[in-house]
Amino acid sequence: MGGVRNVDIFKIGITCSGGMSYKATEEYKRCQNLKISQMYYRGDGWPGKNCLLSSDNKIEFGHQGSLFERMFSSQIFKNPGCRFCMDHFAESADISFCDFWNSQELANEKAGNSCVIIRSERLMNIFSKMQENEYVEVVRELDEKELVESQYQVLLAKKGDVREKRKYRFFTELIDTVFKYRLYKIFNIRIYRKFCSYYNQICRGSHI
Repeated sequence: MGGVRNVDIFKIGITCSGGMSYKATEEYKRCQNLKISQMYYRGDGWPGKNCLLSSDNKIEFGHQGSLFERMFSSQIFKNPGCRFCMDHFAESADISFCDFWNSQELANEKAGNSCVIIRSERLMNIFSKMQENEYVEVVRELDEKELVESQYQVLLAKKGDVREKRKYRFFTELIDTVFKYRLYKIFNIRIYRKFCSYYNQICRGSHI
């Protein structure tokens, strides 16, 4: 019989708060008057910068609070299927990776550290060997409370009772209309911020 023998297989997961339609990138380029350009979403350190690069121009902004980040957080361009995902930490993976969105980390860290969640003894042994061989460096160990707090807003949206709320149903109908009829073409960052604020209010009012 065919196949590969003696292969050590394990599952690697990436923490994900949701995917975006490519139309967000198109709209961002239009807003910046740089339709023909390359888009770099999170380059130059952490949390990084949004950058548009053409043959004769370059536009970049810090990711936090930027127009593109507000477009993402407004939920308008989020893939509809992501609304039904409840698995933020890739829970079935043997090992998962995520950003550590902690206020102190954001204030002090510029190069970027990855938070690593290890769920099996086998992976812990592999990770320990990587440390011994200096492939990775452990800055510090996190407890579960710290990790959850660093991702709490997304966890409320994914694991909370937010979908049961009338305000949430109204909000999704609204953003679907905005997306379908491309009403976002008249938006600016202040309008995106209002959508973000309203969505945050809905999430904060939910419970896990």
